[in-house]
Amino acid sequence: MQTQLDNVAAIFAVSQLLLSMVLLIQFSKPIRRNQWLLFLFMSAVLAYVSGPLIQTELVFQLHLTWQTLVPGLFWLLCGSLFDDDFDLAAWKLSLVLMTVVPPTIGNFFDFDHDGFVGFGVYWLPQALEFILLAWALAIVIRNWQDDLVPERRGLRFWFCLTAGGYSFLMIAVREVLFPEALWWQDWQYIFTAIICLGTNALLLQYPKTLFETQEVKTRRRIPRTTYTSREPEEGVPSPVLKKLQTLLEDQKEYRKMGLTIGQVANLVEIPEHQLRKIINAGLGYRNFNSYLNEFRIGEAQEILNDPEMRDEPIVNIALDIGFRSLSSFNKAFKGQTGLTPTEFRQKSLTDFKK
Repeated sequence: MQTQLDNVAAIFAVSQLLLSMVLLIQFSKPIRRNQWLLFLFMSAVLAYVSGPLIQTELVFQLHLTWQTLVPGLFWLLCGSLFDDDFDLAAWKLSLVLMTVVPPTIGNFFDFDHDGFVGFGVYWLPQALEFILLAWALAIVIRNWQDDLVPERRGLRFWFCLTAGGYSFLMIAVREVLFPEALWWQDWQYIFTAIICLGTNALLLQYPKTLFETQEVKTRRRIPRTTYTSREPEEGVPSPVLKKLQTLLEDQKEYRKMGLTIGQVANLVEIPEHQLRKIINAGLGYRNFNSYLNEFRIGEAQEILNDPEMRDEPIVNIALDIGFRSLSSFNKAFKGQTGLTPTEFRQKSLTDFKK
C-alpha cells in the first residue's frame, strides 16, 4: 500500500513538472539564460520526485546525483530572475558543484557518514545547501519594493518564497529532523506537485517579457555627460513626466539616500501602482533603483569631469548623490559606463589636458 501511494504521488508530481517544462519552452526562442536555469532546476526536481518510479540501480544513482543540484540551481535561478546585475560567474558554479561532487563520490565509494571523512563529504555540502537556499531567499526579498515588473513581483512570492521555503523545509525534515520517517515520502511528492500546479497557472498567464533581462528591456542608454532620463513611450501622461523631471532633474531628490518609490509617488501626487507602471512600461526600467541610478551616475560623471573637483574623494561623491556605500556606487557606475569612477576621472582629466 505504501509503495502504491508513493507511485501515485510521484506520478502526479512528475506530470506537473513535465507540464511546467513544456510551458517554459514555449515562451520564446532562443531560450534565455534564466529560462535555461529554470528548466534545469525543474529537471533536478523531476529527478527528485521520480525516485519511487526508478527500478534500475545505475539510473537511480544518476538521478540521485542530479537531484542534489536542486538547492544550487534554485540559488542561481533566483539570481537570474530577480537580480538585474546577475552574472553566471565561475565561483558561483563552483559553489554549486561543492554541494554535488563530494556526496556523489561518497555514495559511489560508500563512505561512512561518521567521522572526519563523512563530515567533509556529507555534512559540509549539506550545510552549504542550507546557506545557498537562505541566500536565494535573501535575493528574493531584497529589492522587492524596487521591482517594477508586476509579474516578477508576483512570482517572487509564489514560486521563490513558496518553493524556496519548501525546499528548505524538505532538506531539514528529510536530512535532519526525521531522516527515517516514512510518512514524509508521500507528502513530499504531493507538496511538490501542488507547487508545480500553481507555477503552471502562473506560467500560463505570464507574458514572455517576464524572462527579459534589464539589458533586453533597455532601449536607450543616457549620454555619458548628462543625466536626462530616457524618452517615454507614447501614452505616458505628460503632467506626471513634468513632475518627475522637476523632482529629479531640478530638485535632485535622487540624492536622498534610501529614497523609495512610495515617497516619489507621494511627491508627484499619484498612486504608487500607477507610478510603477509609468516607470516600467513607459520609461523601460525594470527596477526603481536602476531608474534613480541613471540620474545619480549622470551627476557623478559631471563631477568627475570637472577639473576643479579632481581632489574630491570618490566616496564623498558617492554619498552626496545618494549611494549608501562606495562599493554600490562603483558597481553601478561601472555597470553604466564600463569604467570605474577612478578610471573615468583619469580618462576625463587626460582628455581635458589634451
